[in-house]
Amino acid sequence: PYPDPDAFGIGVWIAAALHEDPDVIDLACRNPLLQWYAAAYGRMNQNQWEAEGLHSVMPPGWHYGNDFFPFTMTAGEAEAYATQVPEEMVRKSAAFGTVEDVAELAHGFIDAGATFIGLLDVMPLHTGAAGMQDSTRRLLELATRIKTPAVAR
Repeated sequence: PYPDPDAFGIGVWIAAALHEDPDVIDLACRNPLLQWYAAAYGRMNQNQWEAEGLHSVMPPGWHYGNDFFPFTMTAGEAEAYATQVPEEMVRKSAAFGTVEDVAELAHGFIDAGATFIGLLDVMPLHTGAAGMQDSTRRLLELATRIKTPAVAR
């Protein structure tokens, strides 16, 4: 009557900020949109920031799934949260780096038993629409590298 436990997998979503240029990455970490991203989505449980020596800028107990209503938060409120986010928090909210860097991270999850890797590139929050084509190229390259068997790495 119960599902076979061996039929279940482990899924991991990797929020990445993909770019080859460290200067672009540095600028992205100071971008208000990525600061907002870090504040709202950097940790599912906002209290987890404390274990990393950082303090959530969101109200105690806040969770985006329960508390974020995009059409009720004003731009001023969002900006007020974003301006409180330190660069270290932004850097910890996503996997910043090259395709190779993030592929290595993904392979660590796969080696630990992950059977699904979901990918999201947040760099277009910094680069804008002009960066979408490169973001798509990087994501496709990343997916290809992730699918490369361990023996070929």
